[in-house]
Order: sequence, then C-alpha cells, then structure tokens
Amino acid sequence: APAYRDRRMAVRDTWKQRLSEYKSSLRFFLAETDDEQLTRDIADEQRQFGDMIILPYKDEYSSVIKKVKAMMQFA
Repeated sequence: APAYRDRRMAVRDTWKQRLSEYKSSLRFFLAETDDEQLTRDIADEQRQFGDMIILPYKDEYSSVIKKVKAMMQFA
C-alpha cells in the first residue's frame, strides 16, 4: 500500500542488504492513490531509492489481480 513507507524502509534496511548475495533486486509495486500529499511523498521516495514501480491502478482490493500480473510480467 502506498502509505506503508515504514514497512518499505524496514525491508530496505534488512532483507535488501542480502539480495546481492543472490544476484537479485528489490522492487515495491504500488498502486496509485488519490491523496496528493501521499503521491508527492511516494515520488520523493522513488527518487531517493529507485526501487518502486507505480502501477496505473487505484489502490483497492479489486486491483490485486492486476498488481500480481504486473509483478509476474516484471519478473
């Protein structure tokens, strides 16, 4: 979810550190939000870390299948 910056930071600070051992990379897939401030915050976070994929779907339960499909296509 777009608002979970603290959770993304926890992953960056822990699991991401070990991914280089496995020649893997980390990506967070997020859907769009109607909250303008949150959208700006996400854009700032993306500029800082470069590890997020922003999908053109609303962040709602009905978009879960679209998000999973996008993740599979990315892999």
